[in-house]
Amino acid sequence: MTKIDTLQQDDSLVRYADIIALDVSPCYLLTEDGKVVFSNSAAERLCPTEDFQKALHAYENNSGFLKRCAKSTSPKIGRMVLNDANGIPFEVRSRMARLPARTAIPLVLARLDPGDVEDQFQKLRSESSQLQRAIRARKRSDKRFRQFLNSAVDGIGAIDANGCFTMANSALSKMLGSPNLIGQSLFCNVDMGATLKSFEEPADPGGFLQKMSGIPIEVYVESVLKDRYPVEVTITTIEEEPGSRQFVVVMRDIVARTEYKDALDRSQYLEAARDIARANEQSKTQFLATVSHEMRTPMGAIATAVDLLLQDKDLKPEQRQLMELIRGSADTALDQINNTLEHVRMDMRPIKDHPVSVFNPHQMLKKLAEQSRVAAASKGLEVKLALDCDTDQYVSGYHHLFHRVVQNLMGNAVKYTDSGNITLAAQCKSVRRGSQKMLSIDMSVSDTGKGIAADEIDRLFVPFETGSSNYSKLAQSAGLGLSIVKRAVDAMNGSIRVSSTPGVCTEFKVSLCFALADIDAKTISTNTEMRAPDARGVRFLVVDDNPLNRELMVKLLTSEGCVSICAESGEAALQAIQTNEVDAVLMDIGLPGIDGLEATRRLLTLQGLDEMPVFGLTGFSDPDIRERAEIAGMSKVYVKPLRRHQLYEVIHRVNGTNLEMENNAELAAPVDVLDRSVSRQIAKIAGENWSVFVHQLHKECLTTLAHIRNALDASAADDMIAMARKASTTVTTVGAAALNQNFLEIEEHAQTGRLKEMATLLDGTDQLLEETRLALALL
Repeated sequence: MTKIDTLQQDDSLVRYADIIALDVSPCYLLTEDGKVVFSNSAAERLCPTEDFQKALHAYENNSGFLKRCAKSTSPKIGRMVLNDANGIPFEVRSRMARLPARTAIPLVLARLDPGDVEDQFQKLRSESSQLQRAIRARKRSDKRFRQFLNSAVDGIGAIDANGCFTMANSALSKMLGSPNLIGQSLFCNVDMGATLKSFEEPADPGGFLQKMSGIPIEVYVESVLKDRYPVEVTITTIEEEPGSRQFVVVMRDIVARTEYKDALDRSQYLEAARDIARANEQSKTQFLATVSHEMRTPMGAIATAVDLLLQDKDLKPEQRQLMELIRGSADTALDQINNTLEHVRMDMRPIKDHPVSVFNPHQMLKKLAEQSRVAAASKGLEVKLALDCDTDQYVSGYHHLFHRVVQNLMGNAVKYTDSGNITLAAQCKSVRRGSQKMLSIDMSVSDTGKGIAADEIDRLFVPFETGSSNYSKLAQSAGLGLSIVKRAVDAMNGSIRVSSTPGVCTEFKVSLCFALADIDAKTISTNTEMRAPDARGVRFLVVDDNPLNRELMVKLLTSEGCVSICAESGEAALQAIQTNEVDAVLMDIGLPGIDGLEATRRLLTLQGLDEMPVFGLTGFSDPDIRERAEIAGMSKVYVKPLRRHQLYEVIHRVNGTNLEMENNAELAAPVDVLDRSVSRQIAKIAGENWSVFVHQLHKECLTTLAHIRNALDASAADDMIAMARKASTTVTTVGAAALNQNFLEIEEHAQTGRLKEMATLLDGTDQLLEETRLALALL
């Protein structure tokens, strides 16, 4: 370091020298003419003062750089040429600037920047920057980790070997009710179960925690608020280094899980109780059905026997009166039994299993009113009929349920009216629901009876409630009629309302809606009389396990001139049919052993008997039984007892004569319009889109029929075959069996060249398509 006398005379210069002396870089204080006033030790090592001064003047580049820097206080960077100790020149980067005018003479600070010093400085600065970035990244990571821990719904903490918390998230603090768990023992708040005494810290916490490590255990927690609740604790051991152990504890609130288990146990108990109750209810229902069926058999026998006795023209008036009384009582008892069976059937089977048929509402209402007049006349009552319905309008729907609704309402009106009149009124209007034509029926049954008290109206539709506490009235009814009415109306998506004034009148109003059937009324016979057939010599095989039923059936057949052969079982019937010539079979469906359905199937497989007409007899008016009987090969099923007009129908069918009317003056649904097992499965898959699916199918079939007609006009048989075959495949997928048969016939006619008959066949297919659409829509 070089000092001159000027330093001792100028305080500012002394301060500059002190600062420069501490700098690690070579620094020189110069006058404007290049004389060194002061240099630090780094400068002396790099280039002594005398050599530096010589170099300033020896190289023109150096002196020019000094002159430029002496003019401004802004630092300038340049390259200087110096000589080493051996006189060899070398370049070095320099930074020069004139110092502020605080000293006695103007000075210039030259700061040299040799490479090794700069490299070390840059390296230190880079390492420092990396270290700062690492520190910031660590802080961010710690912050994210803390946020992650605090966002967890489970309590998470770290425990040392003494069982004390070294870290805890907010969920754990909340569980234990302490904002600061650091330093507290885990065992102060947690009951570790039977292994420990309650809330007592073990002698060796670390060993205990090591033993419990990795095993989820359910324990109880008691917070500072003294709330005790279950948690699941999982402990994990962390070995940082030999002899140093820490543990991570995860604590999960399982109050909801415990409550769920309790609720599940209660639910399972309730489900078991419900299943038992359902089984008991089903058992009661089955018992009721069996008892009703067993009662129906002797009551049917009584009714049949009375019918036979009333055929005797030699009966005295008193005897005929008693017979009429017995028949009326038997009919009443059968009606109650039928109501019971109807109620049971609604409980045991889906309501949609009822048969769908095309019927005339006007004819049915008129017929039921006429039937009610007989009972009403015996009590001196007048039955009035006020129908505002077209006589030629036919609808498709649950005709059986509609019949039951009107029949029960009229029967109740007659039963509970002592004087005055009963009015059956109905108004029919054509309406539209979307693209479908419907018939809206607003019907009412009113009477002039004693009326119903307001507090009894709500109980009218409850099973086994009669709405009357009078025993004499109660004895006439089982209290099921109106219950069946309500369930039937609900099944048809209708509504029923009751209004009554005690001592004046009662009125039941029913609103229903049915799909209109596009059927020509002229083609349907409205004759309500069944002419007696020529039954002489017609041979029947009567199959029934009940001797009384067999005897009465034989008498009924004998009274019409028929010949009877009897069998008491399915096996006996199969033997009898092979040894006796018969024209038809009356088969009881509910036979023991081989039942009537299986016996029919076996009978029809015998040689020469595949066309034998078999008529089923059953005590249950059940659509499912009818469908199974049809599959088995039975011609028709009748509900016991078989009445005379039904026997006439059977004989007409055996003789092959045309029937002039059906039993209920209704048009039955076309046989085998649908394969219901297939159609129901497709409807179930389609769900809410079923109506759209049916509409699209109907539209597609109409288009196909139009194209077939165009092909018929052009005599394009190949086109007709292709279109009919495609349509057949389409309708088969939804179970439209009858429609499929028609398309197959169209294909056959086109293949054989019978085009003259095609127009009639296409017209019939149009009508069948509409019937199929209605049947599918009602599934």
